[in-house]
Amino acid sequence: MNNSKDNYRIFVCGMTQNDRKNIDELTSQYQDYVDGHIWVDHGSTDGTKEILEERRGVGNVISAKFYKYHCQSMNLFLFDKGLNNERGLKIGDFFILRDGQERFNDNFIKNIRQFCDNLAKDNINTVFSHGKPFIARYFDDMHFIQSPHYSLQNFRMNVIDLKNYFDKEEEYAYRLWDGQEGGRPFDNKINHEIKYLYEYGISNHAALGLTSQEEFVEREGNRVKFRYYCRDKYNLEFTKESLLNFLLTDGWKNDNVFIDMMEKEKVFKNFYRYRVLSHDFYDIEKTENEWSLIEYLKHE
Repeated sequence: MNNSKDNYRIFVCGMTQNDRKNIDELTSQYQDYVDGHIWVDHGSTDGTKEILEERRGVGNVISAKFYKYHCQSMNLFLFDKGLNNERGLKIGDFFILRDGQERFNDNFIKNIRQFCDNLAKDNINTVFSHGKPFIARYFDDMHFIQSPHYSLQNFRMNVIDLKNYFDKEEEYAYRLWDGQEGGRPFDNKINHEIKYLYEYGISNHAALGLTSQEEFVEREGNRVKFRYYCRDKYNLEFTKESLLNFLLTDGWKNDNVFIDMMEKEKVFKNFYRYRVLSHDFYDIEKTENEWSLIEYLKHE
């Protein structure tokens, strides 16, 4: 129960579908240290929703269809007004953004209320982690656009980024790295990125890691062109499975337009290397900016 003089509550928020194991592990970590959670569940049939309902505290579980527009789903928890005003976010509450595959450091989550007390005391309203919203105080004009990772709108100042408070090797204090026990599996990165760049119509995930607007515009244009080229010329669906099955054939290897678009996007090349050529993930990660699909096909 919250006894803070600010009278705020703390929620963990996110979206999920059929991810029972991860949701069970993640909610087990935080349920004793926050006031509740608000998750958007997209039709889970594996027990995920039941776990969320059982552990929601003063939060909510929102059932909604998924339209492959991530921010639409994330906005549902921001716009939710709760049940009879007893549940859900109220102005001044803190919310923490988590993905089902992410975990908290145990010591950090056990001290989360003290952490938020310190934020309130210092009038800090928004906390980022390497540019991504991590913890924020809720106001009813907040919303997400495009990529949910970098596009929280109307967040309030003052702002800090935890990367400025921890050395890189010490960031276990508040988050777990890819590949750590309890964190994301390393190879999740490839499936995660191809989902955003190929399956989703609206996504600025191509901007991740880029430093200029010009690069983003070029990359996003190539992404859109590639998706519709696959659909219009090869009758592919916008699913990883459809693209993979096509890449397993030789039907594209003399199509210079297709190859050029693949060459311009490292996420597409990484997907091909990992799922078709069975390249080692760590080798892909080390060489993703140098490896050439065109050169590979010349010597195949």
